[in-house]
Amino acid sequence: MNETDLELLETYLDGELPMIEAESLWRRLAVEPDLSAALEQLRTDRAGRAVVWVENEPDDAEAEAVIDRVSAAIHRRNWIEGIRRSLVYVTSAAACILVGFQIGWFERGPTAPMGVPGPQAGLPVAIRDVNNGNLLSEPVFNSQQEVGQFYRDVNELQQAAPPQDRESSQNVVPASDEQY
Repeated sequence: MNETDLELLETYLDGELPMIEAESLWRRLAVEPDLSAALEQLRTDRAGRAVVWVENEPDDAEAEAVIDRVSAAIHRRNWIEGIRRSLVYVTSAAACILVGFQIGWFERGPTAPMGVPGPQAGLPVAIRDVNNGNLLSEPVFNSQQEVGQFYRDVNELQQAAPPQDRESSQNVVPASDEQY
């Protein structure tokens, strides 16, 4: 019994042997007892393997349980992915809003931020040239309303100046927190 004969028998048991070769094999099986014994051994081995596979195959209830667990896992993953995607959109929108507020904050001009104390009434406010730091004026205010009016007036004058003068008026700081 050689390897070629075993492959021939396996092909025969698989049902893939052409009819001419199968007839030749039948004649050999009738006269060669070793070949017949090898064929019977292969059939027995195949039957044993088939029994093992059938025994290990899950029944319908086990298969349904596996399908249900896989479906639940897929549903859970899709739900988490939807939440994650929503969070990405929300955080992106929040970041855009925050950037917009910051740009607006910087663009609104030299007014003092809320909660930061400005010049106090009754105290002088130093007005300096931004380019060289020279003291231009030192007005004294009697109330917080006068300080606010001063800020508004300087801003209006800077906005009303012609474009060529506006650049030079931007060099003057309307008021600073520097106090004497």
